[in-house]
Amino acid sequence: MSPSKSVASGANRAEDLVRVSTRLLEAIVRRDASALEELLDPEFVHLNGNGVRTPRAEFIASVLSSTYTVLEAGNGAYYVAEASIRYLRPARLADDLVVVSTIEDIRAASVVIQQRVIRGDELLTEARVTAAFLDANGRPQRQPKEWIEKFKQIADRQ
Repeated sequence: MSPSKSVASGANRAEDLVRVSTRLLEAIVRRDASALEELLDPEFVHLNGNGVRTPRAEFIASVLSSTYTVLEAGNGAYYVAEASIRYLRPARLADDLVVVSTIEDIRAASVVIQQRVIRGDELLTEARVTAAFLDANGRPQRQPKEWIEKFKQIADRQ
């Protein structure tokens, strides 16, 4: 087994990865632990930029607790504002895929994330996603300072 299995493990096309990623983001915004458990392979391991591995259960708890405070307070949530995806090669059923995400730009009300889907040494898909931070009325607002700081920490370790 590879050191990191992605959400997309078993996806038969790169388009499926996009659909699964969208469902994953929706589950995070809704704080739906059962949907996250369904979407993430039981052997899922999150591998961060420092090489620290987080098992599925801890990853889900961490994601839900970090979004919980902001969402409960009614302070907003992230939504995909723009996505540009380039499909280079198809994925196949039972492929072990790795999604590598890097922070490209941190703005007052959004973050731009570059993503690559890799099978072994082969690049399958490239994407650039802008996630905007919106208030309860769907209007852009400044990201919480602590989240901007976390994005900066991640970007500094890339």
